[in-house]
Amino acid sequence: RPLSIARRLAYADCCWFVGDKAISQTAFCHLAKEDVPFPLLSTLAMELGRVQEYERALRVCKRAMALAPDCPEAK
Repeated sequence: RPLSIARRLAYADCCWFVGDKAISQTAFCHLAKEDVPFPLLSTLAMELGRVQEYERALRVCKRAMALAPDCPEAK
């Protein structure tokens, strides 16, 4: 059974901290293309920034702002 989006975020984060940065970067980039639930978008944007995928992080932030324009976290 495939992992949920939240679990894939956690897995990619763990990979980053144990030094497997390539897997982490790939996983975050793939997640940026998926329909990530709003509560996880800010986490995904921060993780994309950590792996220096700034353009993708910006697109995720814009998606969050489109979903909830009045939410401070989205901004």
